[in-house]
Amino acid sequence: MNIKKLEGVEVFLWYMCNLDCEFCFQRDLRKNFFKWKEFDTDYVKFFLEKARKENKEFVIFSGWEPTLRTDLSELVDFARKIGYKEIKVHSNWYKISEEDYLRDLYNKWLTGLIISVHGIWKNQDLISKRKWNFIFLNKALINVKKLIKEDPSFTLDTNTVICSKNISSFLHIFLYLFKFHIQRSQIAYPVSLFNFSLKEKKKILLPYKMIIPIVEKVLILSKKFGRKIVIQGFPYCVVPPSLWPFCEHDDNTDMESLSLVNYTLTRDATYDNIKLEKCKLCKFYNKCKGIPKDYYEFFWDNDIIPIVE
Repeated sequence: MNIKKLEGVEVFLWYMCNLDCEFCFQRDLRKNFFKWKEFDTDYVKFFLEKARKENKEFVIFSGWEPTLRTDLSELVDFARKIGYKEIKVHSNWYKISEEDYLRDLYNKWLTGLIISVHGIWKNQDLISKRKWNFIFLNKALINVKKLIKEDPSFTLDTNTVICSKNISSFLHIFLYLFKFHIQRSQIAYPVSLFNFSLKEKKKILLPYKMIIPIVEKVLILSKKFGRKIVIQGFPYCVVPPSLWPFCEHDDNTDMESLSLVNYTLTRDATYDNIKLEKCKLCKFYNKCKGIPKDYYEFFWDNDIIPIVE
């Protein structure tokens, strides 16, 4: 089933996480977690029912780490019973490395996973600030691969944030990932670093001119393996025309979100991106999301040259 043809909701269950990725935009929000009351099970069910009455047909449970909640299996089961056609969980890999846990979610009608993979081997440990991460990641992906072999309709997507800590091994990440049955991989530029100092951003952010050649190599590799790649946070004007079809654009998809706090504190696109005055000259103005504000703050707009032909 093509999820893009469905209307859906993304439910942010809470800010708890068992990793501490250095570019995570929820970092400070998570530190203050106990100032907030997470959505209880009944309220999430109420929201899911409300969304179904509005003809929403798919749901993505995220968190930050939704698998840490003891009621996730119950929520997946409830979503199935009230008629959601696609039910996905956006997660890291720790709990998914437990095959019985994955099977339980699947038996409750989980139809797919979105797994965040930002590195392999020691590089993954460095980014997430946890030891032996790759062992759990590898086990999780093997479990999912086994499940997809039994049920090809089950989908696996991945997302990978490109930053200074993984750019040297970025191609190797995808050489590894393409061994698995991944439906769609997203390469994302870091966003929403509004709680980070310039000094901290300097340790994370890279200019587009350093990133684009690496992304091009990944896309060449994706064609060889027959894998779908999309890139987020890359304005059309900073990538060559050959990469334009891979850019996620501002298509106004019908996604609503239930968040623990006001949504504008986290993923509001009006914070994440900015369109400059000169962007109005670009032929992609109505499709492009613009330049990430963090990028503009750190590198200015020297790379932004409107495409006018």
